[in-house]
Amino acid sequence: MSRSLYNWLYRDTLSSRGRTALLFGGVVVLVAAVGGGTWYYFHAKAVEKEEQERRVAA
Repeated sequence: MSRSLYNWLYRDTLSSRGRTALLFGGVVVLVAAVGGGTWYYFHAKAVEKEEQERRVAA
């Protein structure tokens, strides 16, 4: 393991700036996951509804 990576992991991430960056990154990932999951859920429901309408029309 290189020295700079070691310093980044053990010194910078424990600093206030590192904690802020980790917290901000975690919030971004959480928002992206919730947003993506919500979009996928409603998109899947819409696709299912379209397929049902096609089956009824056929």
